[in-house]
Order: sequence, then structure tokens, then C-alpha cells
Amino acid sequence: MRLADSAGPARPSGDDLEALADAVREAARPQDRPAAPGRRAPDPAPRPAPDQQLPSTRRGHLRVLRSPDS
Repeated sequence: MRLADSAGPARPSGDDLEALADAVREAARPQDRPAAPGRRAPDPAPRPAPDQQLPSTRRGHLRVLRSPDS
């Protein structure tokens, strides 16, 4: 049996982090709900032409962070 150490916060386990990542992916999926009767779905935002896009190393607002264990 292991007692919780009250000296500091517990680090999340790999399963905790994987569950969090799965929840974020699920929340980011587009919703395929039909519009209510009499209402139309909003038009998607226009995308800039490929020649107007800037090169980027980021994917949206997310960044890849290294594991603190490595």
C-alpha cells in the first residue's frame, strides 16, 4: 500500500495524460449536427490563398512540448 505524499502535488500518470489528450481530440472534432428547422448553418470562414499563407511550425494554437522525464 502506498500513502499519498502531502509534501507536493502528485504528478499525472501516463494514463491520465493520455485520457486528457483523447478528451482534447474529441472536443476538437467538428460537430456534425444539422441546423435547426428554419435556420441554416453558418458558412465556414474563408481560407487564405496558398500563396498568402505564411510558413509555420505551429499547428493552430498547439505546440509540441518535450516530456520532463527525457
